Amino acid sequence: MSENDNLFCQNSMTSDLQLDIDFLDPTEDQEFEVRALLASLLATTPYADTAVELAKLICQQPEVGTVMLAAEGGDILGFMSCLSFTQHIDRPSVVRLLDLVLDALSTQEEHSSAIRKLFDMLEAGTATVGLLITGRYANLPGDAAAALHRVLSDDLRWISSDAYDSSTPARFFTFTHIICLSKGVFAAPKDPRAPEAKDITRFLNIEDGELISHALHSAVYPADLGQYNCWVVALFDVASFERAVNALEAP
Repeated sequence: MSENDNLFCQNSMTSDLQLDIDFLDPTEDQEFEVRALLASLLATTPYADTAVELAKLICQQPEVGTVMLAAEGGDILGFMSCLSFTQHIDRPSVVRLLDLVLDALSTQEEHSSAIRKLFDMLEAGTATVGLLITGRYANLPGDAAAALHRVLSDDLRWISSDAYDSSTPARFFTFTHIICLSKGVFAAPKDPRAPEAKDITRFLNIEDGELISHALHSAVYPADLGQYNCWVVALFDVASFERAVNALEAP
């Protein structure tokens, strides 16, 4: 990637930098790039060993659910994927991450009734939940990061439209809820046992703060994650996720 270093700016949500990018469907030969990008989320965590299987699953969504962000020369700069828990509930890596995000959400007593309702829907099979994972270079311009969210959101909306004609069963991606997994650094919360999203001073991706501010519920889950000290989990329904994406695109 060194030949493309001049394409990037500092980690900012706004930039005057013009970057020629393209949005692509994933291919299985991109597993190595996806695995490398997953390191920003999973390296130095107890879930680092899930990257191999997750990269394979992400790249096996060629028609819907995963968007690759590429530079003009074809180098992969990032990806965004919404993995269906319904489709992959038998995959060990997915089950482990599902346990992680549900454990994090269950710690939020003020939202306990809503979270309990989600648990009940999962048990009854009436909720279709997607796990939103982003892997990208940290100094990707903010407008490119926002565009990545928009393209994936449009991809998911396509599934519910009359125009949907993919061989992938729509039921796997007609999500009732989307759970975003990120990580961050919190400092000196009022209650060190229960930090909140407002206590986060640095997110894994700079746009995560804006995105999570529009979630139905969010949870900060303290953990030793190397340079970070907490997981950040946010729960969206379809409407709140669309509002969050719109906010990222706002000037």
